[in-house]
Amino acid sequence: MISKGNEPGEIAPDEVVPATPTAKAKPALLDLALPIIVGVLVVAMVIACGFLIKKKADLSHQADVRGCFLAAAETSVNDIVNVSAANIDEKIGSILDGSTGAYRDQFEGASEQFASMAREVDATSEGSIVTSAVEDNTDTSGTVLVVAMSTVTNTNTPEPKVAYFRMRVTVDKVDGQCKTSNVEYVI
Repeated sequence: MISKGNEPGEIAPDEVVPATPTAKAKPALLDLALPIIVGVLVVAMVIACGFLIKKKADLSHQADVRGCFLAAAETSVNDIVNVSAANIDEKIGSILDGSTGAYRDQFEGASEQFASMAREVDATSEGSIVTSAVEDNTDTSGTVLVVAMSTVTNTNTPEPKVAYFRMRVTVDKVDGQCKTSNVEYVI
């Protein structure tokens, strides 16, 4: 509004000039909507980033768990296929240290006979893991498929004999450590 000839701030009734509508009315709505739209987009991006960070953490945890199961299974199988009369006691100790439950009890019960037989025929088995993969797992237990090969010699078979083994190894997490709880030979 415009005033003429009065004190500053006073408006004479006959001198009031009506305001003309401007193109500002529509942008006022846009000025209000734009921050709301930007705010909603920022919140959506924050939520999406949070979801992706959680998903990455879950995948990382799952990879760590599977890695632990895989390493325990491979160690157990390596101990089984790399044994000789000279290192039998060390291998038995390693197998028992890396095992748990009924499998450990069963192996411990048969370990003296196993050692005696290995010494009697001067057995030597040199092997390696051909391939392995986690078949199934939870946070506390997993099943690992392992293919191993071994070259065996003993007094009964002086010529080296190559053998391949397919094994299904069950691994359990016990006090934060992954330990073998079962070994099955798969045909």
